[in-house]
Amino acid sequence: MDYSWIALAIPLMIIGVVVYSSLRWKREVDDHMEVVETFMREIREDLKQIHERLPPDVTESSPPVTERTSIETTECRRRKAENELAVNKQAYEKVRLDMESKHWGKILVMHRGEIVNIFNDSGDAYSVGVEKFGLGNFSLQKVGDKPINLGYWGMFLTGS
Repeated sequence: MDYSWIALAIPLMIIGVVVYSSLRWKREVDDHMEVVETFMREIREDLKQIHERLPPDVTESSPPVTERTSIETTECRRRKAENELAVNKQAYEKVRLDMESKHWGKILVMHRGEIVNIFNDSGDAYSVGVEKFGLGNFSLQKVGDKPINLGYWGMFLTGS
């Protein structure tokens, strides 16, 4: 019996799995990008509404809401996310040995220097963190590893 077809079938199966995984990952990234774009539109709208509610003497001297304003808002959020990570990292270092002895390999959701919850899966931890605190307002820490920064820019990726 001729089994030479197996030599062709196995690589094709591997390629199929890789393509499927890549498409699934791309779909997740596209979903995150859609969330980011929606978020940025909402920020622009909020800024326009705030600008419209300001008294005339303030609005005459202030620049109109532009992309520059959005960039400044983005920069502010990035700094806030970096600060959140730094605070959480310091807090984790204080309890690191205790956590490593009790929860090795688990994922901690941290917010404002406190451990909020402990998970087995980073996807669950990320979902709960976003739902509870919003993007850029928490960080994940894998017990036994360096912190995963899921600040403002981290929303494009999920931690492992």
